[in-house]
Amino acid sequence: MSLVSQYVSDVDDYVDAGHRSLRPTTLSDMPGDIRYNAGGAIPGKEEHSISFYAEAFVTINRQPLSFAERPYLRWIYDWRKEYPIGSKNIVWVAGRQVEKTSTIAGKAVTLCITNPYFNVLAVEPRQDQTSLFSQQRFRPICEDSPIIYDGWVKSSDLWQVGARQFANGSIVNFKSCYYSADPARGVSARMIILDEVQDLISDNIPILEQSMSHVEVPDRFRLYTGTPKTTSNTLNRLWKETCQFEWLVPCEGCSKSVYLDDKVIGKKGYICPKCGKPINIKSGSWQPLNPSRLDDAWGFRMPQMMVPFVSHADILKKLEDPNIPRKVFFNEVLGLSYDEGELVLTEMDVLQNCEAGRPMAKEREIAQSVYFICAGIDHGTGGYSPTGLGETMNRRGHMPSFTVVAFGAFVDRIHFKIFKIIRFTGEMSNLAFQPEIINKVVRDHGAKWVMSDWGFGAHTNAQLVQKHGWTVLEVPGQPTLLEAEYVTSSSAVSFHDQAFRYMVDRNTAIERTVGSIKRGEISFFRQEEMKEFLSDFTSTFVEYNIRTNRVRYDHTLPDDAFHAVVYCYLAALQRAGRLVPTGVPPI
Repeated sequence: MSLVSQYVSDVDDYVDAGHRSLRPTTLSDMPGDIRYNAGGAIPGKEEHSISFYAEAFVTINRQPLSFAERPYLRWIYDWRKEYPIGSKNIVWVAGRQVEKTSTIAGKAVTLCITNPYFNVLAVEPRQDQTSLFSQQRFRPICEDSPIIYDGWVKSSDLWQVGARQFANGSIVNFKSCYYSADPARGVSARMIILDEVQDLISDNIPILEQSMSHVEVPDRFRLYTGTPKTTSNTLNRLWKETCQFEWLVPCEGCSKSVYLDDKVIGKKGYICPKCGKPINIKSGSWQPLNPSRLDDAWGFRMPQMMVPFVSHADILKKLEDPNIPRKVFFNEVLGLSYDEGELVLTEMDVLQNCEAGRPMAKEREIAQSVYFICAGIDHGTGGYSPTGLGETMNRRGHMPSFTVVAFGAFVDRIHFKIFKIIRFTGEMSNLAFQPEIINKVVRDHGAKWVMSDWGFGAHTNAQLVQKHGWTVLEVPGQPTLLEAEYVTSSSAVSFHDQAFRYMVDRNTAIERTVGSIKRGEISFFRQEEMKEFLSDFTSTFVEYNIRTNRVRYDHTLPDDAFHAVVYCYLAALQRAGRLVPTGVPPI
């Protein structure tokens, strides 16, 4: 008797009874339409998700698929009715050998067999990758899963490397589109899979997505996967547009949520970078770092340390292997862009120091604070570009910079709080009026000591002293101006008596502030409001200059808010007597 003839009509009967060998063979044999209900569920039975049916039907490497050791993969398979669009649009950033292709093949097969005429377009950059995915991932799942093969795969249907057709009319087209999207033109799909998307030309993605143009938006599925290379790559740009789920692991020692990167790899096991206590990777959970995009797209990053078959010893060996370049380790083991790994600050460094529930303070709250309020000013160009004011590219090809003011204070000897950051855009960006605007903003917020950059801000600083009553020595009731000039020096900070300004070694100032942020000594207001300034903190990267034998910090996007915080922090350190012995002394 064939397996097909043994099926039972009610899916609950065979699943509850544990009969993995008994499967309904077509959608008509199942009690209801499972296509577009919660999690892909049968109406009224939301626990019957896509992963539920994958576990019931699919065999991988001749073993029944099980999520017992891989609960994190259910999120890749399933979608949630509370986020019907976002959870169907998935960007999966992964290290090598984390069961990526098996998972996307398993999901595609499950959707095809449980939904008649469910067409899929699967795209790889090169033809050899297309053949590998079709022949060694997709085909074995179908032919090694007894019920799938017996019930949905017929000799009369199209069953070739470039296309796999099922008995219920579902079909998967496999295409390679390295230079051009032309091979996929004319293909209609309800689901599009772009594997190794980091190697695809980004301009081709909208063309490939046209294959779903005839499908209503809520009914479309996207699954874009790959291993990262650089932060400017297609995959990373797609990732930035998602909710950015990270597998965060709770530390029992300090209660911090631990981000999985190279800092957690201890000599004997995985550890919390902050307190050094052991952590259990399995105890983690998916947490969105960009929750505002939950309705748009879901992103997942999966390093090798998450999968059950890669041990800590394996990871440590790769980390210490001199033959494995740092770039390869970051990309293929951690699932991180290499230059992201070299960034001075990551998004996680900043976001984990944002205090939940603490909004950006209002000016009256800051002015009436019991703390000694300091401010830092990084002067910008006012958004100048060849076309006028606004967020357009300037003549150097960079985004324009704007003046930024940050307000903060030490709340004890160690911990420094940033209460507010203001970026001068729109009418406030007009450089002719900025001295007056800065004077009002600083006075309204009650800032007593203000460190301002001397370079581009020299003229404005002079106006603040000459016309608005600011002083260079502390006088009660007036803002005290501390001018700072970035230099290259063997001294971290020195005071130039004749110029009466602080000579600040740029590298040291950046490193000092970054170190304090990484140690949790500088905190910010809540994440929702800090998002506006996040790129100012994360765009800085480090380069080593062989000629000068020094590292150099550069940035790809405006970093004005970061340097405003640097100046604010330095001003407070000087007020506390912990910067330079000379300079403006406290009263």
